[in-house]
This record gives sequence, structure tokens and C-alpha cells, in this order.
Amino acid sequence: LDETTGLLNGRVFMQSDEDYELLDISDVLIDVGVVSDVLKKRKPRRFVDIRRSPQEPIVDSLARSLLCAPMIAGEHNIGVINVESRNVGAFTEGDERFLTSLAGQLATAITRVRFLNAEHSRRKEMEELVEFTRSLRNVETIPEIEEVTAAAHSGILPWLASRYI
Repeated sequence: LDETTGLLNGRVFMQSDEDYELLDISDVLIDVGVVSDVLKKRKPRRFVDIRRSPQEPIVDSLARSLLCAPMIAGEHNIGVINVESRNVGAFTEGDERFLTSLAGQLATAITRVRFLNAEHSRRKEMEELVEFTRSLRNVETIPEIEEVTAAAHSGILPWLASRYI
């Protein structure tokens, strides 16, 4: 979930009669329905029979039971885990507790991976900056400065420009 735009991106794993399908979803506005409610209230929802509810399932129009848990890390909504079944009453309170626990663990793992990826990018940028400044130490003429700067153009300069221009 992109909290600034309210758009949901992710994957949907669906089972049809005898086959499984993985669908990518991108830039889906979640402003109504069960998923929106779960994200806003930050609490799981379980429906014995979704057809008796005014809220519609988001994936399978044949769904009868629905279980949806928020993926929360600290103060941030990471997304949701939404499970649907074509059977009435398919999910129990125990299933809800399990899915809620799983959603929390996944949110923590996703947050950690995002942090590590950002840290790796920052470290790479800093290494490029150090290399750039080292290469400037031995420069004695304007053409050499131009040469070093041109060589660094594809690495450090775009990074510097994005932060200071």
C-alpha cells in the first residue's frame, strides 16, 4: 500500500476449479469495501457469508466467506492479506488470529527488507561519493577535472543533483 496515494500494489493468488493463478495488481484505489475498512480501522474482518454484507469481495465474485487482516508495521499500513472461500462459514476465530499474526510478521519482514534495500542504496551512493572525491585529489588541470567529472556523471553526479538542485 502506498499510504500517500492510497493505491494498492501486490499479488493475488487465486484457485479456480482445478488450477491456480497468480495475478499482479497495480495502482488499485482502495477507497471502499472490506479491504479499505480493514486498512482504515487497522483491525481484521471475518465474514461468514459475504453475500449478506453490503461490502463486496474484491477478487472472486463467487466468494462466500472472507477473512482479511491488516499488515501493520509500527504506524504504517503495509497492506492486507485477504483470504476468500466459496464455502459459507469457512473461517474460524482461530483462523482470524492466525492470519492476523501472519500479517504482522509479514509486515515486519517487508519493512525490514525495505530498510535493508534503502540502506544498501545509501551505502552505494556514499561509496561512489568517496571514490569521486578521491579521484579529484590528483587533479591538476581543468581538462582533468572535466574528465573526472564526466566519468562520474553516470554515477555520483545524478545522485548529487537529485539532492541539491
